[in-house]
Amino acid sequence: MKICSISRKTIFLLCICFSFSITSFVSAELTNEELLSEIDSILETIESQADEFSRIGINGYTKIRIRNTNHSDTPDPVGPYGEPLIKGLKLNHRMIWELKARISEKLTTGGILRISNEDDVVFDTGPERFSNEFGSVFVRYNFRGFRWTLGYYDVHFTPLTLMRWDMDDNPEGGGTSRCAVCPSEGGAITAESLEELGPDFTFEGSRMDLNFWDNLNIAAIFARPKTAQERETYQQYLYATNIKLQSYYKPSTSLRWLGLKAIYITDDKNSVENPSRILYFPVDNQVYGVDFNFPLGKHLLLTGDFAYSSLLEKRIEDQGEEITGHALLITSLLKYPRKLTTSLSYIRISPKYKSIYSALSYSSNSHGFRLSWSYDIIEDKLSIWIFYKWLNEVESTIEDFPDLIENLSTGSVGITADLLRDLRLQTSYIHKTSTRDAEADIAAVDTLTRSLNVEIIYALAYESNVSFKYQHVRNKNKINNQLDHNANITSVLVSTKF
Repeated sequence: MKICSISRKTIFLLCICFSFSITSFVSAELTNEELLSEIDSILETIESQADEFSRIGINGYTKIRIRNTNHSDTPDPVGPYGEPLIKGLKLNHRMIWELKARISEKLTTGGILRISNEDDVVFDTGPERFSNEFGSVFVRYNFRGFRWTLGYYDVHFTPLTLMRWDMDDNPEGGGTSRCAVCPSEGGAITAESLEELGPDFTFEGSRMDLNFWDNLNIAAIFARPKTAQERETYQQYLYATNIKLQSYYKPSTSLRWLGLKAIYITDDKNSVENPSRILYFPVDNQVYGVDFNFPLGKHLLLTGDFAYSSLLEKRIEDQGEEITGHALLITSLLKYPRKLTTSLSYIRISPKYKSIYSALSYSSNSHGFRLSWSYDIIEDKLSIWIFYKWLNEVESTIEDFPDLIENLSTGSVGITADLLRDLRLQTSYIHKTSTRDAEADIAAVDTLTRSLNVEIIYALAYESNVSFKYQHVRNKNKINNQLDHNANITSVLVSTKF
């Protein structure tokens, strides 16, 4: 948001009106030439001041949430994303202020201020990887097709290589997240977080972008996703490049592209005084990927994401064994008829594939299908969607039972309805199962998680609203019913953007 949004044309018209006013009051001794000179001087002053104001932009958001969680007594209660739950009433807030100042036509600088009372685990596992919990700064240089950012920047590649959250891989209001208390992981979703889920990470470091003739884009990034903390984490560095060749496809009025990417992530085992006190080994993680986006006619889109990875543990006493794996994601998207969208995907991730910063809901040792369907019953007023994902293990994780494969499924249905001009209702039901042959005794798995989500959103102003949300989660373990538990989560969230 710019502080001054008055256009030059508006300023000119105001000055013309002002000149007529002056004309009616000036004395007869003032010549037309002097009057025009005075108007030109006023116009130049106003334009200069407007230009100075337009060099500065401020934007951000504020969120305040009151959340009450009740659950039955159980050792490890979880929510709709598999996140650990904590019983009780909690008030959390977060405010983000971002200031951008245009120093010249080519140079921009700025900073971000973050004020929050969320737990440290939210900061450590969230998408913003700042070295300071209160914010960061940046300097950006633009010259024709070249852009260089030093400081913080947003980035994501593809779900299998570098992405925070894939909206297509999870139903609305729930899904799957990684371990929130595992420091070796690239992130997690926590119950206390006020994060708005999306694909971007925000890293600190350096990013360079080169654009050639609008058809070739080359991005090179350096980042420091983790800082060294004694007994917690090693300092971590990330180097990556993404080369994309693209062109405009007129029938579908969209882009088609072919992308190549390479990522190298390394933990610095010398960044802490006593590495033996950290609960995981430092690693070198390399990821190479190819992705494409090919529209086929007006209504059909085919996308692909292929990746190869290697992981090497840098142990203190010796060098660990290098582990390699591959991953594949193919999706077809059909938009026909106009109000109907159907998506079908095939996923295969080998047992030893590892990309630390792949999207949170993708796990190694899985393959299967994903289907989603959405229909606008009344355009921009009422819509319904259905989601289903079915995955199997590629290999059994039970050494004594190599033929026992765990099956995972997630099904969901939801409705979004604009009841009134400023009032929206969103509701969804999610059904998740995990099963493995019960004959395996200790290795047997048979769990069911059902969750109901109801949210009412009222618009207070432009991009500002208050939402009332209720979530009921019911977990049932058919192998060990002592792990059965229910949870009821109610919350009120006020959010504003500026």
